[in-house]
Amino acid sequence: DAPEYVIGDMISPVKAAVGPGYAALDERLTAAIHIRFGLPAVLPATIKREIKRADRLSAWLEAVQIAGFTRSEADRLFGAAGNHDMRGLTIALRPPVEVRRDYVARHDELSARMVAEL
Repeated sequence: DAPEYVIGDMISPVKAAVGPGYAALDERLTAAIHIRFGLPAVLPATIKREIKRADRLSAWLEAVQIAGFTRSEADRLFGAAGNHDMRGLTIALRPPVEVRRDYVARHDELSARMVAEL
């Protein structure tokens, strides 16, 4: 979901309306953002699958905790949360500036750990 960092989270119908050019834009933005944060421009397929799985779980949580969907409604739209332990996972709405600050701080912390381990 790296492009969401730049252009926000567009819903699927908008992506479809933009057409095939959206996929190319998405790939280019993803590569640029990955490089900016010290990641490979193209991630391995196994990592992409895990990111997609996490994205679906996040959508499920958003539907239930923010949008007021029932669990069964969220299950139909995003797949059942299944065996995933969701205890303690809550979404706290925060100002974007605060989220960005915390995200960058966490990135810097993890990057420092990686450098220290080299």
